[in-house]
Amino acid sequence: MIDSKKLRENPSLLTELLQRRNIENPWKPGSNGMDVAQFIKLQEEHLSILREIENLRTRRNQIAEEFPKIKKSGGDTGALSKEVDALKEKLSANEKSFSELEAQVNDALL
Repeated sequence: MIDSKKLRENPSLLTELLQRRNIENPWKPGSNGMDVAQFIKLQEEHLSILREIENLRTRRNQIAEEFPKIKKSGGDTGALSKEVDALKEKLSANEKSFSELEAQVNDALL
């Protein structure tokens, strides 16, 4: 399996290694694969969604800590409840996209 971090840091490395061994690029367009630039773009999108998921989970956890305090003090929790519902929807959509991209990235690395 190819180390995706090394590939992102030095995309020409794979091309160079394949050329040294006289191996045709398995990722070239038309070979049922992708080129290195496409892979890096896919990997960046994958990592971006992962960061977004982590941010959403962090906010959800913050709300989980705030909610009982506000409720105990007699404050209105309606706005937080709506925010939690919106977070759940975003989180679900992002997790689905993340899973699909993760499968594509893993297929490309094998």
